[in-house]
Amino acid sequence: GSCLGDFEKVDITRESQMILSCVKRIYDKVGSYAGLQIVTRVLQGSRDKRVLAQNLQELSTYGLMRSTGSTEIREIVDQLEQDGYLEVDEQDYAVVLMPAAGQVLYRGKTVQMLRRREKETALASKLASLDEDETDLLDALKQLRYEISKESGVPPYTVFTNATLSDMAKKKPKNLTEFRKVSGVGEIKASWYGKEFIQAIRQFLHKLKSL
Repeated sequence: GSCLGDFEKVDITRESQMILSCVKRIYDKVGSYAGLQIVTRVLQGSRDKRVLAQNLQELSTYGLMRSTGSTEIREIVDQLEQDGYLEVDEQDYAVVLMPAAGQVLYRGKTVQMLRRREKETALASKLASLDEDETDLLDALKQLRYEISKESGVPPYTVFTNATLSDMAKKKPKNLTEFRKVSGVGEIKASWYGKEFIQAIRQFLHKLKSL
């Protein structure tokens, strides 16, 4: 790859084709675009009841990305969105194909992504240890981070990094004292964002209980 200091360019064409193809196949089968979570679950070969209820385990893209974490799939989706191949609807998270997707699916267009060099492994090992519910919680926390970043006009990673949100999803702090113990949360950020994130975690755990 070309030298960009901390970053390197990675070819993600194959993964991109799998994701775009999965979105299209679900649409062809169900007649509507599915949410990011369902797309991710299908690619990971999950036995999620929402997957099975629509017989999505029959799709040829089912389980193609079994060894890829939800966070990594999310990062590729973000890249595909930046490149204009798909859009994630903010209301219901539906992943919608754009006309340009055909270039990657059928016409051999390559897709590349910048990836951090050094921290990648530490972060990956941390993320690998999240279970399915924690990965869902991580998605919810990312959504909240996105909303906060939009309101305050700062990039999402300056609110909290992925590694911090990942640790938060693992520790599930229920009050400010616990919140401060999450790696990467300082006194100041705890006072700025603590309440909202704790609230989101509580709501999530409450929803899990009632399922």
